[in-house]
Amino acid sequence: RPVEAKDEIASDTQAGTSQNKPAYELLLQKRSHDKDSFPDCYDISSAGHVPAGSSVLDSAIRELSEELGIKASPGDLIPIGTHEGNKPFHNHEFSTLYLYTKPVQINDLVLQESEIQSAKWFDLNQLMEDVKNDAPGYCLYYDELQILKNALEK
Repeated sequence: RPVEAKDEIASDTQAGTSQNKPAYELLLQKRSHDKDSFPDCYDISSAGHVPAGSSVLDSAIRELSEELGIKASPGDLIPIGTHEGNKPFHNHEFSTLYLYTKPVQINDLVLQESEIQSAKWFDLNQLMEDVKNDAPGYCLYYDELQILKNALEK
């Protein structure tokens, strides 16, 4: 979501910051304590695997609904790129990244407790710096955040 800095406090607006460059916040979800991989870490919101016979877009819509209670339609998700990765697991996977720009209020989310313990807004620039410097508590790829930032700044 775009934010505007006012006296060093961010507020919800469509306007840019005082430097005329937009600032953005990214909604991350904190993975459940019981997850096999990356428990208690902040992750990109709503991710999952594509089952046989399903499209990537259908899976993205399903995951948004299951994990966060967000009812999106195909037109609500903007494809912005693909990430190729294979760590820490031995499989080789591709992640399709979508941008969802409709307003989201954390209090309105319906979290899937077996997957997610909480959700939180993060300043995108600070988040990128933290992930680049291997700050603990995240299971994010820096290049995914860069793809997101590039799409937002177009």
